Amino acid sequence: MGTSVSCSVTPPCLMLRGMATLAKKIEVEAKTREMLRAEGTPQPDRVEYGFGCIRLFWTDAKTCLVIDIDDYSEIDEQLGIEPH
Repeated sequence: MGTSVSCSVTPPCLMLRGMATLAKKIEVEAKTREMLRAEGTPQPDRVEYGFGCIRLFWTDAKTCLVIDIDDYSEIDEQLGIEPH
């Protein structure tokens, strides 16, 4: 048995439109760090930027917070999916 491959049913042209920009990722990281600071939570040990998310890692706690920041509202509208 090999590794299973996941395929999206969303056409690439629709996927790319909602993809988060670098500027948006930087903004979300800054807002997240400010929220953590305000709550007295330690800052992450490292941050990674994914295609449509940011990931914040705390090494000692073995914790990762993933924040999905893609905007799929246009795609949802085209597919007839109602907002939550």
